Amino acid sequence: MTQSAEFQVLSHDQVQFRRQLVCTCEQAWPMFSRPKKLAAWFLPVTAFEARLGGRYTIHSDNGGLDGTLTEFTPPHLINFDGKMRFELSEATNHACTVTFTLPRGDIGWIPSTLASFQTMLDNLGLLVAGLPTLERPAYMRAWRLHYPAVEAELSNALAAGAKIVYRLHFPSGEDKPAGDSAGQSETRSIIDLLKSDPALRLAIDGFADEPLDRTKAFRLSQRRAEIVKRHLVESGIAANRIATRAFGNYYRLHAGRDEESTRLNRRVELIPLY
Repeated sequence: MTQSAEFQVLSHDQVQFRRQLVCTCEQAWPMFSRPKKLAAWFLPVTAFEARLGGRYTIHSDNGGLDGTLTEFTPPHLINFDGKMRFELSEATNHACTVTFTLPRGDIGWIPSTLASFQTMLDNLGLLVAGLPTLERPAYMRAWRLHYPAVEAELSNALAAGAKIVYRLHFPSGEDKPAGDSAGQSETRSIIDLLKSDPALRLAIDGFADEPLDRTKAFRLSQRRAEIVKRHLVESGIAANRIATRAFGNYYRLHAGRDEESTRLNRRVELIPLY
């Protein structure tokens, strides 16, 4: 595994990753400027207007980071609608630094997404070194390593140590939270937080860890997220302040297959969008 990128919260509106690459800016530039190279380590891209020099559109799985190339300064700078920015700078004769900057945008700061960017940058480091990129099991192991550090950095920098992610857990196959309190303590904390700050928004991410096919797991995780949202709306939180997403049985926080690990992976995450 290559060394992790440095992650920093610059402000409530901007985060940044910095990684050193063992190559020059000119050698690294194709990894950002050529659609197939970029898709090999980052996100899918669609080329357009090739006659203008390979401009393209970038896509994230949930559409939250879709953007069109608006600034292209070889071999140093790529900017996508202000939604993401890559900048290369020479560190030494045989190394350069890539700085990846993200503004907050509408999706707020979600630790799972930022941990994914860390893992993508792991793949970039492998790619420029001529090594195989991470396949899914290794990718998820790397993601699990990055997640707690990103979550801690967000908590310390954005909310002065406040909780960033609230988790509810579910019985196998069920779409209602488990336990005697059925998640009442966590949801009450979120409701109080949202009522105390009318400008604050919330993301609700649903996950499944049952032995289901991809479609069934996705639908179950979606029901879990929606039922939690319904409870918050019934408690007086406006529906337009809450965004839900479903991830099926992807992004398992706990690698084991024992009963406790699978219980903890059957979850909904509630994330204040500071």
